[in-house]
Amino acid sequence: MVYIINLPNGKVDEFKKLSNIKSVEPIIEPKGEYSARIFPHDSSYKWNNDNALT
Repeated sequence: MVYIINLPNGKVDEFKKLSNIKSVEPIIEPKGEYSARIFPHDSSYKWNNDNALT
């Protein structure tokens, strides 16, 4: 089973130490890559989960 969980970088190592975690693979969306999941839903705004606030 695969889960996608948002974690701050500082918590990844702590999360990996949990006994029921087999692996952790980062999924990082590059800056400037549009994501329709981020408001406003407009391709004029090149925001995504990883840089919506920068």
